[in-house]
Amino acid sequence: MIFDPDDGIVVSSERLEACEASLEGEFGDMIDHALSRGWSLDEALVAIAELVSKEFASPKRSVTTH
Repeated sequence: MIFDPDDGIVVSSERLEACEASLEGEFGDMIDHALSRGWSLDEALVAIAELVSKEFASPKRSVTTH
């Protein structure tokens, strides 16, 4: 299990690994898309990190635990 004490989120390491594997291709495509639009890799990664941060902060988001 992976636990982030700041967010109180618990995720099964097996499910996390499977989820990462299922998203890896689309993630690479997203990076490639940003690069093809003229953004640097650093800019794309920071923008993605900001989007993830906003998703975690969204009051509409429900945290699921396993």
